[in-house]
Amino acid sequence: MRKSNSQKNRNASFIVRASIAALLLTLSLCLIPMQASATLVTSNSDAGADSLRDAITNTSAGGTITFSGDMTITLDSQLTVDKNMTFDGGSNNITISGGGITRIFSISSGVSAAFRNLTISNAYSNGGSGIRVAASASASVRNCTFSGNQATGNGGALRVNGGGSTATIENSTFVNNSALRGGAIDNDWAGGMTIRNSTFVGNTASSEAGTIRTNTSNLTIENCTF
Repeated sequence: MRKSNSQKNRNASFIVRASIAALLLTLSLCLIPMQASATLVTSNSDAGADSLRDAITNTSAGGTITFSGDMTITLDSQLTVDKNMTFDGGSNNITISGGGITRIFSISSGVSAAFRNLTISNAYSNGGSGIRVAASASASVRNCTFSGNQATGNGGALRVNGGGSTATIENSTFVNNSALRGGAIDNDWAGGMTIRNSTFVGNTASSEAGTIRTNTSNLTIENCTF
């Protein structure tokens, strides 16, 4: 039985509408933002499954590392942060210790890292013992405590080192850190550093600038206690 022209037109119109609907659905799925991964640290070991070091390796760029509960993590060697990520202790009491033998975090060139609600303590290196920020890298630090970190060079707790590197530090405490220069912080040819609402107590340097050393004018300090 032959179809009339009107039936053919209706069928063709239905096919077109169905094709358009499928295309719109595909486009809408493509526009849904991908959720950055979150990785949970459940072990306080220096390395191995579910450790902080393991989490850094397995977290995708832009992801967040969190912790299952209160813990102290003592490192045998530094943690290299080579992709954008956030470390967030949340409401837990999280202490990351260098054990008096190693730097804790080293942020690679071109990487942005954020640190929230952590205690960074007892680190030791030639500079930037708690956090070292390489050229063109950036660090955002909020609600963190840096305690008892030592450097034989510059920046006992934190060093921002090299052109284009930046740091923003907010609501944080630096206590009893020491270095050759910049007992707490060294701002060394950085692209910019801002420190807000933070407290500095008992930081010392054997040569220069017991608290904060800078050799650039790109330093802003607001509402801090010394």
